[in-house]
Amino acid sequence: MKKPVFTMMVAVLLTAVAGTLVGCKLPRITVEEVKKRMDEGEQILFIDTRKSQDWDASDVKLPGALRIHYSALEQHLDELPRDRPIVPYCT
Repeated sequence: MKKPVFTMMVAVLLTAVAGTLVGCKLPRITVEEVKKRMDEGEQILFIDTRKSQDWDASDVKLPGALRIHYSALEQHLDELPRDRPIVPYCT
């Protein structure tokens, strides 16, 4: 399995976790749907929720992803764009 596909699978799983952390229910999206939307040109914001040391040690990084630790997501909600889907992930 290619790493970007694996990363997107993890991202999809974490979408529900992030919703729980910030006290809301988020819609689920499959890896296939993320890929389809990206292939169609839709802008998707990925948020890397790993700890800094995990991010530094990893060779899996999505270009353009924001880095916000999962425990700080709620503190940054007002900074996130509202005009595109947001997919948090970690590896």
